[in-house]
Amino acid sequence: MSVPSGRPAAFSRPLYLLSATNFFIFMGAGAQQAYLVPYLGRVTGWPSLRCATVVAGVYGTMMVFRVANLYLFPGWPDRRFTVAGSLAYLFFTLAMFATAYLQSYAFALAAACIWGAGAAMMWTGTAMQTLALADAAGGRHGTGIGILYASTHAGWLAGVVLLGQVYQALPAEQAQYMYLVAAAATAVGNALACRL
Repeated sequence: MSVPSGRPAAFSRPLYLLSATNFFIFMGAGAQQAYLVPYLGRVTGWPSLRCATVVAGVYGTMMVFRVANLYLFPGWPDRRFTVAGSLAYLFFTLAMFATAYLQSYAFALAAACIWGAGAAMMWTGTAMQTLALADAAGGRHGTGIGILYASTHAGWLAGVVLLGQVYQALPAEQAQYMYLVAAAATAVGNALACRL
């Protein structure tokens, strides 16, 4: 069936599946960032600066691996970047849950660096997939990226509200359970990523 002239080609199902993937991953692992520094201080007693360096580890590593991943994994297709990267998001939520018990700064920082490298993979993969899908929809790149980012931010918004309610409801000695909620939402996104 051809598309009538004057009407743009429709996006295919994979773009909406990719957007749903990002929605759930950012509802969980993405949104937990808003609580990471106070959470680490609450469960470990570390000073705020030490807790903040965990966040800095994520973004410093992500910055390096945005380029490095393309050289380290030159033959990887877009989908593999997305799936492997999304698993790093899940790993981080589980690692932060474990940090409450391990009390290890080195472990938390290593987890942050793994997440940063994985996040760079996921953003590379999702952007490349979205651009390819936009090409197939007649070059509608702005709309394609807009759909992806709108779902990402909607997931983040929903997650911040959900995790905020959970975090406030939990007593200090059970704060780590917020990370199981974040992991559950992220796991839904991981399952969707595997269907891309």
